[in-house]
Amino acid sequence: MFEELYELIDGVKSLDNADAFDYAMEIEECQDEAIRLNTNEQLFLKGVLADGTSTGSYSQKTIPLKKKKGLPYDHVTFFDTGRLHSNWGIDRSHGEITLHAPKNDYRGKQGNLRDELLSIYGDFEGLTPESTSSLAEFITPKVSEYFLNTVLW
Repeated sequence: MFEELYELIDGVKSLDNADAFDYAMEIEECQDEAIRLNTNEQLFLKGVLADGTSTGSYSQKTIPLKKKKGLPYDHVTFFDTGRLHSNWGIDRSHGEITLHAPKNDYRGKQGNLRDELLSIYGDFEGLTPESTSSLAEFITPKVSEYFLNTVLW
């Protein structure tokens, strides 16, 4: 009788928040959500960098081009053809994630577009506190699943 209780207690003692986060972030839909929050919510819709600062404004020359394409023009979106917003990756390391844009979009003498944008704007690859909260809410069911599996199995 007490053996099952001791096993349950051992299961509770073994819970680790970082492990639970890693478990959730191994799931493709959770990775996709983190990337969506960075590329679509922050950059495209709101025009904010990872630290929450503005991406800035387009030049008067660029605004008509953005309008013609039906794209936002009141802030820099990092979106023109969509290539930079696709094929992002995530690195996971014990309770933390690092988002990174694709490095294969070459252009001009500056090398790839990702590096060029990093040099101009700073860190655009990462989640703001607001996006981090949204991701936490999104992955909560998977984190709960991890805790239940750890304690009960």
